[in-house]
Amino acid sequence: MLNGIAWAEPGRPDGAPEHNRIVKDRLCALVTQAHGLGDLLASRILDQSVEQELRSYDGLLQSYADEQDIMPMRFGTCVATLDDVQDLLGRHEVTSTNWLRSFAGRREFAVRVQRETDPSLQVEPHADGGRNYLARQLASRKAVEQSREQTQQFLFRTQMTLESYGVLQKLAKVPSAEHRIAGWACLISRVRIEALCQAVETLNSDAQALGLSVTVSGPHAPFAFAALEIGCKDPIQ
Repeated sequence: MLNGIAWAEPGRPDGAPEHNRIVKDRLCALVTQAHGLGDLLASRILDQSVEQELRSYDGLLQSYADEQDIMPMRFGTCVATLDDVQDLLGRHEVTSTNWLRSFAGRREFAVRVQRETDPSLQVEPHADGGRNYLARQLASRKAVEQSREQTQQFLFRTQMTLESYGVLQKLAKVPSAEHRIAGWACLISRVRIEALCQAVETLNSDAQALGLSVTVSGPHAPFAFAALEIGCKDPIQ
């Protein structure tokens, strides 16, 4: 499996999971054995062996990202032979080089905004049974609309703040994150990481009044920014 592409130098990081380095000129492909993984992914069978491969893939790329520039490939990118890897590096040398240069000195952080409270529940209940039901319904609807407007304003402010620190890309929503209302991957210079984390703390403090929370995770390898297939899009600026 082709996990990612790095510079041929400075070489293998200390503590990196087991892998092979296929070097061609200035570039190096990070390759691991993954027998049958392509067939399993194609059949959507996610068993323990796939989970183990995924952990190894993530650990390998993170070990490189901690010390040098790395271009991750899509998990499950399989190649038949080592000669195919050499051929791939040769055909896409310019594209791969440009991608690695665009990641120079940068790390990826994920910033997520999540709803913690339901705005429709902010209206105080009354002890009068069915009386004033319509008034309570209208108040609840108004609270939801007001919360939606305030949330959109806050999301715009959050995005503008993050853009002042690095390059952004929206994270796709996933079914398991039903309370998450927005998320971004932020590619940021290493020297600005502390400032970014402080900005997120300020945003989170302000978010609490709106029933929201803002969290940051990282640093990660630039999974959200790398080409899913070599040459599929231009490097970020």
